[in-house]
Amino acid sequence: MKRSPEPRSVKDSESIFTHVVRAEDINMHGTLFGGKMMAFMDTTAAIAAMRHAGRNCVTERVSDISFLAPVRTGHILEIVARIDFTARSSMEVGVQAFREDHMTGDKRMVCEAHFIFVAIDSEGSPVPTPGLTIETDEERERFEAGQRRYETHRTTRNQG
Repeated sequence: MKRSPEPRSVKDSESIFTHVVRAEDINMHGTLFGGKMMAFMDTTAAIAAMRHAGRNCVTERVSDISFLAPVRTGHILEIVARIDFTARSSMEVGVQAFREDHMTGDKRMVCEAHFIFVAIDSEGSPVPTPGLTIETDEERERFEAGQRRYETHRTTRNQG
């Protein structure tokens, strides 16, 4: 499988989702249902992956998801997805979710995860993805961390 020749930058594919949390989003504990958070994050990450690949992508797996703080009715939820790392046909998308209290201006990260997507053709077969152009120190750190996670996953998958 040959790699696409035109690398793309992180900012070219960044995806941001904003949502006011409503009663129908809330679980029996009065907080945002975790499954809703994951669905919002997966959709936001998928958009970043499709923008980067320039084609359809499918979720391969989610790793390292951490729910850090509750989100309640009336909070503004902002989800940011960025490509962290690319391999031959897969991409790791780093996703961070923030809640904002519009009354106080308080904003904090409430969830983070890494979503791995595979670019596919019209038959559903994996196809090459563009490389990633690294422009900042933060992007380099995220790329290197993503590469370590990729290698760790490959090693454990091949052992089992």
